[in-house]
Amino acid sequence: MSRRSAGDGSFHTRANGLIQHRRSLGRDTRGKRIVLLTYGRSIVECVNKMATLIEETRRSGGVALPDDTTIATWTAAWLARKKPAIASATYRQYEAAVRLHIVPPLGRVRLDRLRVRDVDAWLVALEKDGVGGRARQYARMVLGNAIRDAVRIEMVGRNVVADVHAPSHHAAEFSVWEIDDARAFLAAATECRYTAFWTLWLTTGARPHELLGLRPQDVDLTAGKISITKQLRRGGNDRAALKTRTSRRTLGLTAVAIDALKAHRERMLAEGLRASPWFFPRPDGGPTVYRTLIIDHFDPIVARAVSIDEKGQRVPVQRIRPYDLRHTYATLALKAGVPIKVVSEALGHASIELTLRTYAHVLDSMRDEHIDRVQLLFAPLPLKTA
Repeated sequence: MSRRSAGDGSFHTRANGLIQHRRSLGRDTRGKRIVLLTYGRSIVECVNKMATLIEETRRSGGVALPDDTTIATWTAAWLARKKPAIASATYRQYEAAVRLHIVPPLGRVRLDRLRVRDVDAWLVALEKDGVGGRARQYARMVLGNAIRDAVRIEMVGRNVVADVHAPSHHAAEFSVWEIDDARAFLAAATECRYTAFWTLWLTTGARPHELLGLRPQDVDLTAGKISITKQLRRGGNDRAALKTRTSRRTLGLTAVAIDALKAHRERMLAEGLRASPWFFPRPDGGPTVYRTLIIDHFDPIVARAVSIDEKGQRVPVQRIRPYDLRHTYATLALKAGVPIKVVSEALGHASIELTLRTYAHVLDSMRDEHIDRVQLLFAPLPLKTA
């Protein structure tokens, strides 16, 4: 049986299920054709080996190899090469972008024949198919990274994706609780075994997987601080490194958070979980699954939370997205006068510019209040009488 790639290179199935990948390197000084062969149990493995040979040829000063690899075969080989070096969650995101958004429309295109207009047309087609701006941005980034590596080992001459503007994306607006709603939520969470988790989330603004990844030694109740160095791996039972240096941080705790954490520690000891490596463990001592936490605890708490309005009437607390507890912290802190740099550091943002963009509407709403405060500073002083 014989298989051929989309270009001039060929794939032939041989004995024992091995696939032979054949490439012509041109002719030597005597006019004899030079042929390069690689073997593997899959086309992806063959392309992977060919890429390695191309890099070795470049380093040794050999001839540049012609390339007829398609986008489909190269992205598959690229993913195989990247898998050992990246986090499993990142790999799953890369693989999904390749499988859903890159290979179906572009897979048959030869890697060395991809042009800027092809990438432009691809992004336009994704938008017409209803793919959101964030997903299109991510797919473009993944394709660009794959071709950048192909450029590095001289499979292609340039990264055409770099010459295509990223699709625009407008982040969805988020909802936050006012302080009365936040207090009502915490009051309704009193009987929940994760009361301290909700208190910590609302009073520090930390990311949920950062809190779920806390170990007992990361919580210093005497000093009133928690150290965030890693996070619970999504879908896993271990901890993963944080992406940026600013994500690794130490957060001070409010008195209400310290009291909640002390009560939580006593509860865990009473449940016989002294030996658990997690500060917020499941009843069996393992790490708490975020989705289970939301379905089994967050939603029931919100359903029974009520606040009191200005007329003294009981009003049900409106549900917001769980992640908006982080936004609630930031919004309430800014309105309370906490400097935006301090809020940015607490959130673990990569830069203060990100915080400014995310909470621009909050800062805009505070302008009139700022004017009133400055006015008070310069208000005419009453005349002193003898």
